[in-house]
Amino acid sequence: MSKDFSFFETPFGYAAFGIQKEKITSFHLPHPSFEALKNYLHPLLEDKPSYDVFFPLSLKFCLEKEIQEYFQGSRQIFSEKFTSPFKRRDFFYTDFSYLVFSALDDLSYGETISYGELASKIGKKGAQRALGHQVGKNSFPLLFPCHRITGKNNLGGFSSAMGTPLKEQLILFEKSHNIKRQN
Repeated sequence: MSKDFSFFETPFGYAAFGIQKEKITSFHLPHPSFEALKNYLHPLLEDKPSYDVFFPLSLKFCLEKEIQEYFQGSRQIFSEKFTSPFKRRDFFYTDFSYLVFSALDDLSYGETISYGELASKIGKKGAQRALGHQVGKNSFPLLFPCHRITGKNNLGGFSSAMGTPLKEQLILFEKSHNIKRQN
């Protein structure tokens, strides 16, 4: 099945949505140049994530606007229309995937947690590598903030083509823009 991409510029560089059959099937984090992003995306034309979530193409501009707001520091939480599908067990291929991504959804803006702590939190102590593997298949980073999971004593890995420098940049960006929520 072929995939197309819709590109847009953010304050962090060029980003893209993966589009298949009139549906948004993925979001790709920014790259410093349009050419770098295109080169990165070429081998991903047949990639398969850990879940089967997509958004109607009609929501593309709204999702792009919210991502732009995130990168401008004015959005910390994405709209329910973009996060609620991930709360449904039937969208995930395994119970473990569902547990991992549900726990990711609970992380607050600017908060970080280690792979080990997150594994313990979902009742899978010692499953850090399996958890990292699942997170590495995240097709909607930012909606599922995989950059907020770190190693015990370091940043840990990051499956974005921009690697751990982008992960560190996102963590520092969130910490500098974090507005404490009022209860």
